[in-house]
Amino acid sequence: MQSNKNESEKKQPASLQAVFLFVLIALILFFAWYFRIYRCPSESIFGIPCPLCGISRAIKSVVRGDIRTAFYYHPLWPLIALSFLLYLLYSFRIIRPSKCVFNLYCFVLAILLVVCFILRHVNGSPVVRTHFDDSLLYRIISFFR
Repeated sequence: MQSNKNESEKKQPASLQAVFLFVLIALILFFAWYFRIYRCPSESIFGIPCPLCGISRAIKSVVRGDIRTAFYYHPLWPLIALSFLLYLLYSFRIIRPSKCVFNLYCFVLAILLVVCFILRHVNGSPVVRTHFDDSLLYRIISFFR
């Protein structure tokens, strides 16, 4: 009897975590929109965009129905959206992939993001331009010179 009670208690936090994650992302996006913060934290601090730069704009384009622009902002947006959906399904215990499948998926996704990031820089994509002179780190270093 005791083990059944523990199993049902474990199920609730996973679904609560998914709801909390969704609410947290919604709040972050709302405050970013409200305060007009549109830059990636990595780009703001270091002047280098992250491998996920453009995902928010891509998802925004998908919501508006502009799929072509979504691929312009980030060509891997469908995989990121799928990952979020899979995470929700996993959190609500609808799917239960093995650790091997989960690790392989994460590894392949990480490799694809890094390769895409490098190719976007090599090809000179305007979405992932570096802005060292406009970064917080550059301003701090310049202050102490």
